[in-house]
Amino acid sequence: LVAASDAFDHHITTGGGLKLYALPCESGKIYAEQVGAIGDGVADDAAEIAVLFTATSKPGFKDGSTYRMTTGVTKLANDIVVDFGAATFINSGYAGYLFVFGATADTPTYSNLTVTGGYFEQSNPATTGNQNYIRIAGTSKFSITGFTMSNISNGGVYVEAGCEDGFIEGEIYGASGYSTCRAIWING
Repeated sequence: LVAASDAFDHHITTGGGLKLYALPCESGKIYAEQVGAIGDGVADDAAEIAVLFTATSKPGFKDGSTYRMTTGVTKLANDIVVDFGAATFINSGYAGYLFVFGATADTPTYSNLTVTGGYFEQSNPATTGNQNYIRIAGTSKFSITGFTMSNISNGGVYVEAGCEDGFIEGEIYGASGYSTCRAIWING
């Protein structure tokens, strides 16, 4: 969908300067490729994935794609449904969490987060850097399932203060060279 030339809320801009909105598919998802992600494991897709998370609370990822990320993405909203599917996400040296949901709080500020699937790995499996995957904070009624994480650092899944009524189930194996490796870290 074409946006007005003076729009500030558009999702992508073509090489010719045309501003566009990404439209959800039948399931309501907007996919990373719709906002310019390549998903080849070589290109840095972090900026495009940030646009995706700004554009929708129902992001989707193409099965079999590999998204390399050099920075993380934060989503502050209620009713988030993330389908990582059978896509792979590579933390390419980012000292932080690839995906952050919610914000630190004494009590929940956000609710209804569902995250499914995904393969998460480090670009350097022996990294001594504090490079992590998913962080949840200040969120109630959350579910993170069906994931596989390898070479975890300080926290594969980090559940921070203000969270309640959550469920986590996935596969985590192999530690990085970081000094304190935690598969699931519940803090606060």
